[in-house]
Amino acid sequence: MSTASSTLKSSPFSQLPTEDILTVVLPRDRRWWLYYYLRFLNKSWIFRAIYITLISLLLLSWWTDSDELKVLYGFLLFFVAVFGSLISALLLSINRMKYLMGTEGQMKLLAEVTKYKPSLYIEKWDLIASHLNDYLYEMNAFPDREFFYNGKQCMHLFQGIVSTNNTLPNGSTDPEVQNFGKYLELAREVHKDSIDLYWASHYPELAIADLDQGASESNIENLDFITSK
Repeated sequence: MSTASSTLKSSPFSQLPTEDILTVVLPRDRRWWLYYYLRFLNKSWIFRAIYITLISLLLLSWWTDSDELKVLYGFLLFFVAVFGSLISALLLSINRMKYLMGTEGQMKLLAEVTKYKPSLYIEKWDLIASHLNDYLYEMNAFPDREFFYNGKQCMHLFQGIVSTNNTLPNGSTDPEVQNFGKYLELAREVHKDSIDLYWASHYPELAIADLDQGASESNIENLDFITSK
């Protein structure tokens, strides 16, 4: 059986309001994924500085006639390229996207998951991604409506949020932390229940097997309790 993080299924359109489905427009509908990621990276001054440096080194190595300088520029090109690759990975990481969203953006994502219960249905994740793109733009957290490329990316970020926030500061009196913790736990439970319902609806024989196993364990516990008297 595929894991929840790598399996996405299409749901019947009847599961979502028709007007919501028709208005979902994501960057994947407008541009190639590589161009999207380049645009996303280009919003960071660090990335712009890196590729300007790379272009400058390429031009210098092409113009110079000195073999020593060519070797030096080649070494610098290699170093900057490796450094730029690491920086690009960090700029596209879940932690950076969480930082860009801020606490309010993450709470909005948790609220959307609680509302729509997307489970593994791609249309629902697309809808949530579209709502978050609009929300982050309107809240001036992102310069355009292209934060999420598609619903799958949105799902991966949600999974990153709920998995990296397993523990919150105990006894914290910060209202923001307390509210985020409530949203987090609620969204986690709702999503878990929706995943269970998804697999139960697609593989009812497994759900029946779980019920039978649970009933057998309950009978064994009752028998042990009776015999222990």
